[in-house]
Amino acid sequence: MLKLKILKAVVFIMTFLLIAGIAVLVFQLAGGLKRISAAPKETTVNLDEPQGAGIEQATAEGNNLYLLIKGGGRPDRIIIFDTETSRAVSTININ
Repeated sequence: MLKLKILKAVVFIMTFLLIAGIAVLVFQLAGGLKRISAAPKETTVNLDEPQGAGIEQATAEGNNLYLLIKGGGRPDRIIIFDTETSRAVSTININ
């Protein structure tokens, strides 16, 4: 009789753990899908470039965006832009 009570207790505990694990898995998946489907925030940035300057090429690496700027009465330059802070980190003059 004691073995039957122990077996019932083990089955009850394992059932509880199984249901709790499935609930945690469902909540984790739902939270992950919510983060994936969230649209990135839009922001407007002014690079303070003169009129006539244009972006010739853009390359992204990590959180940085490298912009090749030509024209505007200034030498060609590369602006390193941090997308997390929405600020220009550095400007490299080419000519």
